[in-house]
Amino acid sequence: MSGSQTLQIGLPDNVTIANNLTVVGDFTGDEGTFVDLVVDADLSVSGQTETNTLVVSGGTETNTLVVSTTASIGGNTNIGGSLDVTNTLTVFDNEANGSIIDSQLSMSSNRITNLSNPVSSQDAATKVYVDNAVTGLLEFKGTFRADTGQILSGANTGSYLYNCPGGAGSRIGVNTGDYYIVANAAGNFYCSGDLLQVGDSVVAVADVAADSSTVNDWATLESDSVEGTGLANTVPLWTDSQVLGNSILSQETGTAYGTTKNLVVDGNIYQSNMGNSVSIGENALANGVAGTNAYNVAISPNALNSLTSGVQNIGIGVNTLQSTNANDNIAIGSNSLSVSNVGDKEFNAFGLIATL
Repeated sequence: MSGSQTLQIGLPDNVTIANNLTVVGDFTGDEGTFVDLVVDADLSVSGQTETNTLVVSGGTETNTLVVSTTASIGGNTNIGGSLDVTNTLTVFDNEANGSIIDSQLSMSSNRITNLSNPVSSQDAATKVYVDNAVTGLLEFKGTFRADTGQILSGANTGSYLYNCPGGAGSRIGVNTGDYYIVANAAGNFYCSGDLLQVGDSVVAVADVAADSSTVNDWATLESDSVEGTGLANTVPLWTDSQVLGNSILSQETGTAYGTTKNLVVDGNIYQSNMGNSVSIGENALANGVAGTNAYNVAISPNALNSLTSGVQNIGIGVNTLQSTNANDNIAIGSNSLSVSNVGDKEFNAFGLIATL
């Protein structure tokens, strides 16, 4: 058959060609089974096409396509049913338009290989891209006892982050980002480090081989729980190991002033940065004084609260001694020497006025 002649086969059954079939022009039919099928133009089969090798120079449109070895299609391919390629399917895109799959693609637990690294937000990511992206992130590894260092859960259950007593001994290797949480028992990290409570956690900040890690290879993340114990109604005192102890200050319980509601100091009261002065009461000696040897005493609200440069004054009572620069005065009782023009060396006690 040559030129533009057309071969028509109108048998009621399918046609099977046991040898090769080469079509110079278009090939149109219902179904066909071939050893090798070569079409120089378009291939259009409304039913199923089966062949060992398929070479189509133009476009391909078929319901089901079964190729046992190699399929090469130069144009667009439209398969309404299934595509079954026993060996290799190669898709070339000379126009750089890409291929489109408008439904699910099942790889049947096989891999997709030779991917490029992603560029757009919906691109597939390669393993090396993901590995590089997560380097340094936290990876939960399990729980451990802080008092002994023994790992309680995870892949390393039964091994040790550190060994108490001493902190050395057999211990696992760690990678940056390894994350463990304290469970069951509190204790000092690496036996003598920070006190860790149940719920606190540690994160490796370095890659360290087995039996080589130290406390400096970790960061501790402590929860907001209060560490230590103390006496009721006693102001706590922090120690250098972040444990609460008892200070010398305590508050008596009660709702009324007197013996049932007092602040108790078991020792002397010392005020620092006061120029060797003492102030007790709201806004007492509020403006401070110049120098380190002022030696003023202000007791009661607003006592000496206007004083800025005076020295060696005593004010006991509300609003006593309101001068800004008086020296060597004594004022006892509410509003004593409360005027602003007080001189030096005056004495006022409950209205009794004298000059010192």
